[in-house]
Amino acid sequence: ALSYALFPTVNEKINYTLNDWQQLEAGQGWFSSDATRWRSLAVGGQIFLKHPYLGAGAGDIREEVNLAFENRYPKSGKNILPHNQYLYWLAAYGLLGFLLCIAIVIQPLGFKEGRRKVGHLQVQIILLLSFLVEATWQSSLGIGIYVVFTVLYLSNLSEQSSIREGS
Repeated sequence: ALSYALFPTVNEKINYTLNDWQQLEAGQGWFSSDATRWRSLAVGGQIFLKHPYLGAGAGDIREEVNLAFENRYPKSGKNILPHNQYLYWLAAYGLLGFLLCIAIVIQPLGFKEGRRKVGHLQVQIILLLSFLVEATWQSSLGIGIYVVFTVLYLSNLSEQSSIREGS
């Protein structure tokens, strides 16, 4: 609430999002970026419910998205993949693949030494939070950012471990 009052850009973005939502609810605003993202989330959830255990498959997810958009939002104009990494994994790989992906992503946080370093922990949490608003791993840039920060995080842990062993 404080950010809304103090920062005009936050205020504008919230008002813009609410306006988009109201237009979509009224059957208008089909082509706004927010509306397209919301539809992609609904479509991703629909695909997951259709293929809950093993998902639609990474090779077939685009076709499933296009089909779901045609059936559910025929006048959409733009069919995008689910705009949330977690939902993308659920739709593409199902619950089993989702759990495997989550295990892989949070594995670096399992190192005891790493949890003591607040900066590294913060970066990992920021990266995990980015998955809520973007299908981060579906672009080479997203993968690159995640890999760079995770490798830096793990290399620092390796250096700390070797220093302790050498002492």
